Amino acid sequence: MELVKFELYKLCKQKMNWVGLLLLFIFLGLSIYLNTNGEAAKDYALYKGYEGKINPQLVTKKQQELTEMLNENTDGISKNDLQKIHVLSDFTQAGNMLANYHEEKSNLEKQMKTLSKSSYEYREAKYNLENLIKMGEPQFYYMKAWENVTSYTDFIGTLIISVMILIGISSIFSKEYSTGMYQFILSSKNGRKKIVTAKLVVSFLYVIILTSLFFLACIVMNLLFYGDYGYNHAIRNLSGFNGTLLTLKVWQYILIEYFIYLFGALAFSTLVMFISSKSKSSLSGIIWGAAILGLPNILIQVTYGQFHWLMNALNFSYSALMSVITLFYTGNLYNVFGHPVPLVYLSVPLFAVLSILFIYGTFHTIRKKQFI
Repeated sequence: MELVKFELYKLCKQKMNWVGLLLLFIFLGLSIYLNTNGEAAKDYALYKGYEGKINPQLVTKKQQELTEMLNENTDGISKNDLQKIHVLSDFTQAGNMLANYHEEKSNLEKQMKTLSKSSYEYREAKYNLENLIKMGEPQFYYMKAWENVTSYTDFIGTLIISVMILIGISSIFSKEYSTGMYQFILSSKNGRKKIVTAKLVVSFLYVIILTSLFFLACIVMNLLFYGDYGYNHAIRNLSGFNGTLLTLKVWQYILIEYFIYLFGALAFSTLVMFISSKSKSSLSGIIWGAAILGLPNILIQVTYGQFHWLMNALNFSYSALMSVITLFYTGNLYNVFGHPVPLVYLSVPLFAVLSILFIYGTFHTIRKKQFI
């Protein structure tokens, strides 16, 4: 316990951790504040008239009304008109989601008729169709807070938390070289195990607290600005979830997202710790960790997603794991012994095994190190 307290004290002494945390909350608060008008109740009142089952005829009518409003307001748009335009835009987008739902359902039904029932393609189409029917038609609700929460935690959260992990943990072993502490760590064979265990516990505590604070701040700030409207509706009603087969309610998905996101952050921290145990420089730990995290995204951008096999491989990355929503896309099904398996059921066990190996590798590396 004393070693854990000491390692925690050393981690808390790093000013960059506090600066990064402060900047995180400032950025999060400003980005949410600048994207809201502070009138959630009034916005909800405008949306309420359209909530529920989507009427295609009404969507067409409102699309025409939206076009007319945009054409008439070429010289400037009043605040009230701007609010109405946002509502009509979101409503017509929901109409597009409904059209896409029926189109996808029809395509899957046609596809199944042309495929052999014993083929993998047939099983995949059947799996997607059954889940699509289970989800039901998309509906329209005011869900701004939850749309923002899932958006921020998806890309921005992954980026910020990963950077904070690199800043906080990449030097957890390598810094001991510059301070001369390694001669004490290596002086006792039994002491090595205790010190590595203490560093591991502190690193996990750091990641858990950091991730939990980010999620909590993101949810609370969005609820303050937008209200809690829509928390009990289906997550598939959010535009960003149109390509998934999730049948969860919003609050259920947020819980699952948090735990998978936390798991991804912890998994990434084990990699960073392993790299740190191998490095004499904190900078090299940051560079290697950032490269492993960012390389898959760079390859996707460079290749424009043209190589299907490469995309399938790159889905097994730390950034995809922490993105969470990527794990549930309909396109991310894998052929496992002739049966379609969602990415989430493959990615989580894979990174659990990798994390165990990195933890073992960290203990093994420190145990085998010689005096400097």
